[in-house]
Amino acid sequence: MVAAARPFSSSSSSNESLDEELQRLAGYQQTSVSLKASLDTGLGLLLPQDSQETGLNVRQRTLIQIATFLRRELPVRLARRVIELQNLPEGLHAMPSVQRVREWYIQSFVDLRRSRLPVDPETEAEFSQLLEKIYERHAPTLITMARGVYELRTTLAKERGDSFQFSEVTSIHEFLDKFYMSRIGIRILIGRACRDCRDCRDCRAITVR
Repeated sequence: MVAAARPFSSSSSSNESLDEELQRLAGYQQTSVSLKASLDTGLGLLLPQDSQETGLNVRQRTLIQIATFLRRELPVRLARRVIELQNLPEGLHAMPSVQRVREWYIQSFVDLRRSRLPVDPETEAEFSQLLEKIYERHAPTLITMARGVYELRTTLAKERGDSFQFSEVTSIHEFLDKFYMSRIGIRILIGRACRDCRDCRDCRAITVR
């Protein structure tokens, strides 16, 4: 089942800075989604009963429901990654490649928070195009993070001498495991939610790396 998520406004307060908004959303609990709930959503089984008089077909209402959920959920997950990436062990956060990845997450966060609420086929299609853009932006994340780790390894080797063993820096490996699992979780979340119509253009567009 989809756990109840703490509600928040679609846009930040006029007096709230980006850093404050990131901190606020990063404090929210991620919504747990079971595979069954994801499948049922994709099949349109969890559509509200009172939405049948909208003049939209099941597929349109399902896509809008999925887009609405992702617009609420993805900023929370992205904000958490941004906060993590700004204070990593051993100075990893200061590596140029890691800073580049963090900038991608910040930009995607801002784009999602500025997007219009998906309430009809037009705004849903607009949101799908946004997610396609985010997909392209984050495509090099794995190799860029790997480059950042290499940059750190080179830096630490110079500072600590030939006896330094990067494999013994367990805090780095623990972070990377968590970071990559989060990336996989986002892919599963979006992909499973769109299982029933993943072959259509709109659903291919809402696959996010």
